[in-house]
Amino acid sequence: MAGTEAPEDRETTETVAESVNVTQSTVDLVEAELVRMSQSAANEVEADEVDIRQSLVRELEAETATVTAAAVMVVDAGSVGFNQSTVGLARADQVNLGHSAAGAIFTGSANMNDSHANLLVARNVSGGPVHARVLLAGRVDAPVETQLDTPRALAAGLAAGVGVGLVLLLGNLMNRRRR
Repeated sequence: MAGTEAPEDRETTETVAESVNVTQSTVDLVEAELVRMSQSAANEVEADEVDIRQSLVRELEAETATVTAAAVMVVDAGSVGFNQSTVGLARADQVNLGHSAAGAIFTGSANMNDSHANLLVARNVSGGPVHARVLLAGRVDAPVETQLDTPRALAAGLAAGVGVGLVLLLGNLMNRRRR
């Protein structure tokens, strides 16, 4: 497999290859079948398979990604695993979080182990403990600590709808009396 090694401590604009190893570098765009990043920063990474360690990435698009002790703003992947990492937004078929934090996760299946998410939307959630501010899931097989889960979200939405309806009704009745 042909590979490209990004030079250390240098800023690179774009790297495109079959296999790319980025170490102690800053890159704008990396496109490859396989990307390995260590102690680096990238604006965009697009690859079939990605392994990121102690790095920062703004946008990540991959079929399979492993993120360890790193931070990623936006992830779009088939399968992604985070270990001791932070992610802003993750959209993936499968998300695994271990001792990690996420802003928002939209996934078919989430496996969370001692991880936190502000918003978790998934068909299936497993692992534990799962800490989420808002959890919307079809099935949960894990101990969960949440501020707003699916039944509470439905109740809150219903209560808000009734409240707004009453305010509009009262406003309409008051306008009729003034005429």
